[in-house]
Amino acid sequence: MLHDVVFLTHIVSAVVIMVVLVSMKLTAVALVRGQGERVRFPQGQNFAARTLHLIPLTGFAIAWASHSQREPISLNQLWITVGIVTYLLAAALLEIIVLPAERTLMVNGTATASAKKMSGALDGIMTMIVIATIAMLLQFG
Repeated sequence: MLHDVVFLTHIVSAVVIMVVLVSMKLTAVALVRGQGERVRFPQGQNFAARTLHLIPLTGFAIAWASHSQREPISLNQLWITVGIVTYLLAAALLEIIVLPAERTLMVNGTATASAKKMSGALDGIMTMIVIATIAMLLQFG
């Protein structure tokens, strides 16, 4: 039962972060295209984007909860390593490029260079999530 609840939380976290990232990407694209009048930024910190950090936490919880299952998940499996590495890359892009660029855009909504930087980094984050998802589905190694 615990394994199922944690697994569901892991999946919901992944879906939520993809929705948030797509929304952020659409905002960045609108700014690059000069459609800034349609853009609204959240006030303060973007905690929705930090939902990304729930993915590895719930992933480790799944591995821990799986020890009561017939085939427990071991952290030394290759697909787990791929998931951890892609998370670290995605988190770095989010915290180092995307969120600072978003703060710059909150102050100056017409900063096209920041919007382009944010858009490119969001592409990278979403690519990392797709790679991790494929690794989780295939469970190779």
